Amino acid sequence: MRTPTGEAVHRRAFRTLLHSGRTAAVGIALDHFVMADGLTRFGMEVERYTADVLALARHLLRLAPRDDGAVHASAWGVLAEHAGPADAPLIAEALLGTPVLDRAVHAARRCLERWTVPSPEIVRALETLIFDTGKSLDDREDCVTALFDLPSPDVTAVLLAAVRSPELPIQIEAAVGLTFDHLLDDHRELLADVVASWPQDAGYRAGIVRSELARERPSRSGPPGAPA
Repeated sequence: MRTPTGEAVHRRAFRTLLHSGRTAAVGIALDHFVMADGLTRFGMEVERYTADVLALARHLLRLAPRDDGAVHASAWGVLAEHAGPADAPLIAEALLGTPVLDRAVHAARRCLERWTVPSPEIVRALETLIFDTGKSLDDREDCVTALFDLPSPDVTAVLLAAVRSPELPIQIEAAVGLTFDHLLDDHRELLADVVASWPQDAGYRAGIVRSELARERPSRSGPPGAPA
């Protein structure tokens, strides 16, 4: 499949793995599908196989994870690029039990960015993970950043809860999320109070918040004599 002698051989190899019924083989086919130019460099059209690949990715994600979660990782790779809003309940549920949380959070973030309306189910799942102290701090910080720059009251509510976290890294990431243009002015005073409680050596990410707060607010333009 990786080094075929022709398009027909490549297509046959890919379809054999994809429809083999063997979990590991299907996972390999999914990885090949999402690989840059995995299909197209040998003349195959991605769109022709997207529906089958998505169906199998959903199936794998519903299976209990085994070993190191490699099969789940393969499924998340497909959903990251091709899942639609109808997949939100599956993604939200699987987020809370997957053994490859970094891949899952990446997929959730890609979906939230791509969809017109952020999924409330996925936002709630990410919120649960943010406050789950049984998860690694790095993964929980990634859950916060997955909510950045999304114009949604649900998302804003999670960021406001996280900025009050007793854990400084979570607090800082949430504060970064609140510095985006559609949120900063509404939460400037809160952020100023939060930043005042941080140590001076809180790190680079804290510096982002301090820099955004230090920026002057742009003046509103209008005709001469109009109120500013």
